[in-house]
Amino acid sequence: MEGSKPIVICYASDENYAPHMTVSIYSLMCNADKSRQYEIIILHSELSEQSREKLLRLGEKFLNFTVRFEDMSAVHDSVKDRVGSYITAATNYRLFILGELFGKYDRVLYIDCDTIVEGDISQLYDMDLEGRAVAAAEMVEARHYIHTKRALFYEETPYNFTDYCTKVLGIKHIERYFNAGVILFDLKRCRKLLSDETAVKLLNMKKWIYNDQDVLNILFNDSVKMLDLKWNYTHNIEQFCSSPKPTTRGLFRDARRTEYGIIHFISGNKPWNTNVALGEHYHKYREQLAVMSLTAALSAGAAVVFKRKARK
Repeated sequence: MEGSKPIVICYASDENYAPHMTVSIYSLMCNADKSRQYEIIILHSELSEQSREKLLRLGEKFLNFTVRFEDMSAVHDSVKDRVGSYITAATNYRLFILGELFGKYDRVLYIDCDTIVEGDISQLYDMDLEGRAVAAAEMVEARHYIHTKRALFYEETPYNFTDYCTKVLGIKHIERYFNAGVILFDLKRCRKLLSDETAVKLLNMKKWIYNDQDVLNILFNDSVKMLDLKWNYTHNIEQFCSSPKPTTRGLFRDARRTEYGIIHFISGNKPWNTNVALGEHYHKYREQLAVMSLTAALSAGAAVVFKRKARK
């Protein structure tokens, strides 16, 4: 990739996830290559002015970053019903990366809000996709589902993960089923394959178990480059590797990493609502951000006092 072009990063959020997305973006900024330029695009339909101001202030602090917002209210109803217990409609906005909204971009990196970026994101963004349309990392819990033959219920019918992938999703390469929380899109190649209208139509065709993640896997199973797990290191890997069952530990032994590019807190258990593996990474950046915000507030307050004294 050409170093002169900005690195384009996309998040999608509602107001509830906004504080945690802000922590994720702050961690990304802290660890990014300072010699590069970055454009962060936030897809939303209900972010408050206060949440947007906090994110814009981050862009003012990190001068090689710009932050802008895209209001998705006009398309919200087309995806709003495809949600689960902890999945929001905003997550589905990532399907619109495939459409005209991102028509001027050749490459976009999508990152979920419930992440912490510990690596230099330019290393991921610049990756050679070897002719593939997208790059993403394995959904590691599939190993457990396949081994245990755990039932997944689709339309009230139990499927093991293998049958769900082959018979319901119609994908050939089960080992390429990826977690959609971090996806690098080669948009030039994606546009040759499909459009956002195709993706949204597929999303609304059935009530998929994994929502738009299933849709993206259907669309790109034949054109995905599998990333090293460090770029989407889901915190459940730590749990599997610490299992009291030797068989379970063996299934995930090769998945464990000690250096992280992106840590992803999947499922309903998040570091802001309970104790989870690797949660200290989230709290580290949240505390730094809180200190930075407090310092800025105190400085602003001091400036107001100084002006008042100067007028006397």
